[in-house]
Amino acid sequence: ASSNALGSGTLALIGSATVPATLNITDTTTIANVITVAGDPVFNVASGTTTTVASPITNGSSAGDVVVQGGGTLTLTAANTYTGLTNINTGSTLALSGNGSIATSIGVTNNGTFNTSGKTGNVSVASYTQGSTGTLAMSLSPSNTQKLVVSGAASLAGGLSLNAGVGAYTPGKY
Repeated sequence: ASSNALGSGTLALIGSATVPATLNITDTTTIANVITVAGDPVFNVASGTTTTVASPITNGSSAGDVVVQGGGTLTLTAANTYTGLTNINTGSTLALSGNGSIATSIGVTNNGTFNTSGKTGNVSVASYTQGSTGTLAMSLSPSNTQKLVVSGAASLAGGLSLNAGVGAYTPGKY
């Protein structure tokens, strides 16, 4: 329920293809610990809560995934350097905020909500697959339209949610 339970050291989430390392988070909290991931770790964020990770998530002894489940929101505010897959399960949200990025992830599979509206600037990903239950939430303003820059393959289904900033918009410009 509290990041105080983690202490101040590195949090190493080491999972395997058959047994994921699962971090169960039951209340809204901010984790400042350095986090390393290896294998197939899961961030199980309870529904109705938000967990903010303020430090970069990096690879551990091998490449690691980030799986978001549980119905809550995992917010990343740092430039993360893990290289495994990013998987957002149905009902859950992965949000990027401020300087948050997942550009080194091998790709994003979104069956929940990928919310980039709190991110400064564009968002870059290696590949992007959005299932029929997935939503991409982005921001736009009269002077700037946020972009999702996909360097590899993209497969789109589901929905798009645009959070419009205050200002005067010109028809057909966006």
